[in-house]
Amino acid sequence: DDSPLASGSVYAMQISCREATSSKFPQYGQGCEVGVGNWVWVNAGQARSDAAAAGATGYYRPEDLHKDPKFSDPSNPDAVRFCWNNTSREKASSFAEVMCAVDVDPANPASLVTANRFVEGDTDFNSFDNLAFQPVTGNLYVVEDHPNGDIFGCLPDGADRNIKSDGCVKVFSVIDPSAEPTGFIFAPDGKTAYVSIQHSDDSFMPLYDGFATDDLLKITGFKVNDTRD
Repeated sequence: DDSPLASGSVYAMQISCREATSSKFPQYGQGCEVGVGNWVWVNAGQARSDAAAAGATGYYRPEDLHKDPKFSDPSNPDAVRFCWNNTSREKASSFAEVMCAVDVDPANPASLVTANRFVEGDTDFNSFDNLAFQPVTGNLYVVEDHPNGDIFGCLPDGADRNIKSDGCVKVFSVIDPSAEPTGFIFAPDGKTAYVSIQHSDDSFMPLYDGFATDDLLKITGFKVNDTRD
């Protein structure tokens, strides 16, 4: 009864290839993955099939989503920005992406949402799984989903002509070839982070209840200068 999911409604995002003022809005389907769109109602118990039937936008392996704590829009004080990963498939040369969207009025099911790519993967930075915004700085940390996975720190979009991160650098690497990083998250002050290391071989450690153990790491020493100032 105390769960925030005990009541309410579920909506799927439907991005259009046409602007909201067009008589053909929404024009959804193949090729319409970025731009302005709206929300379509789905039954929570059959959200996937309802979303497909209503023409909601499909992405390949979307995982993890977080609200941008630094976002603000003076003209729309209720607007929120959220970002998520599309993991894609590295072996198929589909190197993943971070998408970010702005909903101008999230409490209104009829509000408009605009989605665009924020980070595009490459041969060294791919298979994006988890992500986390660093408090104070607004930097976005992106975690790879494969053995020897890396964690990259990505700058916010600065005062330039594009709408993408101003650059990503490799910050952490897992050297165990059998293990993957996952579940990266910051403490509220932005100076400490936590990350899980999963699927490690653990051949030198006893099984716990029949399973190999995972590790939870605490990382300290982050700086929190506001990169947007």
